[in-house]
Amino acid sequence: MTSEPGATRKERVKATYPKILQAGDKAIALKLCDRICNVKECWRGGDSKLFMYHKEYRDFRASLRREGSDPRVMKLWDQLDKLMGWWEPPQGG
Repeated sequence: MTSEPGATRKERVKATYPKILQAGDKAIALKLCDRICNVKECWRGGDSKLFMYHKEYRDFRASLRREGSDPRVMKLWDQLDKLMGWWEPPQGG
């Protein structure tokens, strides 16, 4: 998924995430696979981008994660949540 133009990463992300959402589950899955690979590579190589991914993960997740998505997409979210150390409390309790 090519990022939309912008002067900063924050501007590019703000313009790109709606495009991914509009394209649907396949586009979200593609973005998740890309992010999973990037995060794994950061863990392996000690890349400083890992800090950036952690810093922006709350917004990334809030922008692209939708309940009721294809179960395969939700499994990708589960995998990325684990890599990012994300834990969400159970609903209703």
